[in-house]
Amino acid sequence: MKRNTTIDVIKGAVMFNVVICHAQWTETERLKLLFPFWVQMTIPTLMIISGYLYSKSFSRAQIHSLEQAFTPSQLISKLIRFAVPYTMVYLVEVIAHIFLSPKTITELFLMYLAGGWGPGTYYIPFMFQFVFFVPFVYLLIERKGAKGLLICWIGTFVYELLQKAYGMNVECYTFIVLRYAFHIAFGCYLALYSINSIPNLFRIGMGIFGFCWILILCYTSYQPLVFQSYWKNTALFPAMFIVPVVGWFIEKANLSCKPLELLGKASFNIYLTQKIFYYGMETLFDGHFLFVHSTWVQCLINLVLCFAVGIIFYFIESPLTKKLLQFIKQKKLISA
Repeated sequence: MKRNTTIDVIKGAVMFNVVICHAQWTETERLKLLFPFWVQMTIPTLMIISGYLYSKSFSRAQIHSLEQAFTPSQLISKLIRFAVPYTMVYLVEVIAHIFLSPKTITELFLMYLAGGWGPGTYYIPFMFQFVFFVPFVYLLIERKGAKGLLICWIGTFVYELLQKAYGMNVECYTFIVLRYAFHIAFGCYLALYSINSIPNLFRIGMGIFGFCWILILCYTSYQPLVFQSYWKNTALFPAMFIVPVVGWFIEKANLSCKPLELLGKASFNIYLTQKIFYYGMETLFDGHFLFVHSTWVQCLINLVLCFAVGIIFYFIESPLTKKLLQFIKQKKLISA
């Protein structure tokens, strides 16, 4: 099957967002640079792409039931693709803590489940949940089409209402994949149907609706009545802004750019690299290299280092993961 280079290009582009986002910008700088419209749309974008890729995988495997989706062949192979690179980075973090700040076995186990240390740790448990959650969304979209998409939108909105009504703390809200159920469903919908099956007026309206919410939430004094205050600009309503944009790029753009494609293939490794990089920077240098006071220069240094180390990490880890999967298949723990 021919690889979709557009997906790799988009993933590569959003890796710039990940590294840029975690640099030490002030809140005023973030707003002036319009971060809410591009940098902070990274996770919604990745959720759409993940829903799309997993749905394509299910379609190729001719999966049409939960029983087929939850076979060892499906689950183990998908979990290993996340677990191997993450565990490699986590071991580095553990070794660092042995010398800098020793932890108990219980603390280390709990931190492994929570994604380790550094910015964006929630993405790890997020994706492990995703593996178990996406089959339900995929089958719903497969059977109900646009109605399934609407059901997921309503489900996400109800989740937002419930978290507000019950005063869910920010940590709990952050770690639960349900907050992006609609974006995952949209990715599934793109894989199974066509974006053209959604009326232009509805798609354009969704983008405008999300754009207006970002303006209101981030550039006025309005305080959200429903959405989580900390994540207000990536909640359901504002994050609808990116849905038609990503949908158009996936189906219409036909992008090809070798450097971005490489970054896209190494995207998870780059994410893990920047996580440990920023944690080390904050611990050892208070967030900045010595004698570098410009946030712009620091950000450029961060990009170069995280991309270079992340790509090297990818070329080391990827063959190891493939060999592990082959070994498991040979032992017939999962089917070929």
